[in-house]
Amino acid sequence: MTTSNRLAITEFATGSDGVPVGNEAIAKLEAGAGRWSCNQVNLNTPPSSTDEPVEGDLYIVGTSATGAWVGQERKKAVFYNDEWLFVPPIEGDLAYDQSTNDDYQYNGTNWVLWVTGGGGAHALDDHTDVDAASPTDGQVMRYDSTSPAAWVNESVATASETRSAADKVLNAAAMESASALVTLTFETDGIAVDWDAFITAEVELSDDTTLENPTNGQPGTWRTVIITQDGTGSWTLAFGTQYEFAAQTAPTLTTAAGSVDVLAILCVTTSLFYVFVAQDMG
Repeated sequence: MTTSNRLAITEFATGSDGVPVGNEAIAKLEAGAGRWSCNQVNLNTPPSSTDEPVEGDLYIVGTSATGAWVGQERKKAVFYNDEWLFVPPIEGDLAYDQSTNDDYQYNGTNWVLWVTGGGGAHALDDHTDVDAASPTDGQVMRYDSTSPAAWVNESVATASETRSAADKVLNAAAMESASALVTLTFETDGIAVDWDAFITAEVELSDDTTLENPTNGQPGTWRTVIITQDGTGSWTLAFGTQYEFAAQTAPTLTTAAGSVDVLAILCVTTSLFYVFVAQDMG
């Protein structure tokens, strides 16, 4: 016996009654069948309770089938005449899971969640793992390609994560917070500059000191440091060896009490920083 091209339905044998009409009807049925309302999608173990399955029950077999479904992974399983019949999926098929009210699409490899959005429906993932459980306000979904690849809930970046170029989703509020003025700790033996700790910082000089080489530099990014003399003034600021200046000459800061100089620092590499100075700003 031959089977139909799309759904593997057994066709009428040549010469039997109804061959022209029957096989043509099968072909037309196959052409129109593309969405299936199922008891459950991606189920691995056939139902075996006292009241299940019943005639007409339809399931999508999972990827690790057991029992009567072994070897029928990803196929549509319909309970008919006290036995399971299996229908192979076709790329683009849609299935509705009655147990979860979710839609799935067969992408040619797996049945994946199918989400309706602007401009039509789009599969979130070519994998079966989509974690959307218990999202909180403001979270978004981010694709993570690490094993196992999946869509995961992701919180919007904090100010600290924004400054450190963390792999996070940014919004305007986080960027605004990240730019807030940060006070650097003054030490006579050196002022630490952690590139991840600020975008704009201030420090008051109360003695001679050194602006240390930055840590965690991100090439192509800028930092601003506002230098203020205390009420006494006359303090000097030396620079670490990784800073470079116009004409290769470090600036002499304004030393009057309460005076303000502003340093704009460009990270060229993680060990090279160009410094531009605006002096006597206040």
